[in-house]
Amino acid sequence: MGFSDLNIPKSSLKQAYKERNSTGGGSDIKVEPGKYECALVNMKSVKSGKKSFVVFENKIGGEDLEDESYRGGVLSQWFSFEDTRAKFLYQALKKYGVDVKDDSPEALIEALEELEGELPVANILTVKQGKEEDQQNVYIDRATPDIDPSELNYEGEDEDEDGPNLDEMDRKELKALVKAEGLDIKITRKLTDDKLRELIEEALDEEEDEEDEDEEDEEDED
Repeated sequence: MGFSDLNIPKSSLKQAYKERNSTGGGSDIKVEPGKYECALVNMKSVKSGKKSFVVFENKIGGEDLEDESYRGGVLSQWFSFEDTRAKFLYQALKKYGVDVKDDSPEALIEALEELEGELPVANILTVKQGKEEDQQNVYIDRATPDIDPSELNYEGEDEDEDGPNLDEMDRKELKALVKAEGLDIKITRKLTDDKLRELIEEALDEEEDEEDEDEEDEEDED
């Protein structure tokens, strides 16, 4: 993953809020405020210019999920290494059950690598309404080590098999997807939404073909 190459501590929580809808395989799911059983399934470093963030990606699951459309949806937590913000990452790591020494960059990186090695991790997240109408804040309530993450059924019904539904995405979401997936697409004002969807689909298909070829090469080597 390379937590150790993060550019520390140049970051901004305000910028993180602007970026929070461009994680993983697309936008975070918008849910009603409350507590949710989840599994922490991915951790990554995200750079925006000279600024760095750590993103925790949790998938919603559990037996008592009131809205089944939430199942498998991603709830992301963004953390900064900024001096005044490092304590929030420290507190979150403690709640995930990691024995982190302090909130120094070195200790945090060591704890991040330890937690990454334990994925997936069952937990309970609290979602609160943010200041903006389309903003939601996600907090770790506690880890639930007594629960097997596989029992949460957080993958849903193979919703990701065919990739993201580009037809249902607006231009803002399409641009976020291009950035999140690192696609080599230049977006200009003259580029229509339909043409952008076409370019994204082609780029994603190419990536999938390359992954299949890599897997075949690995099998041949074995």
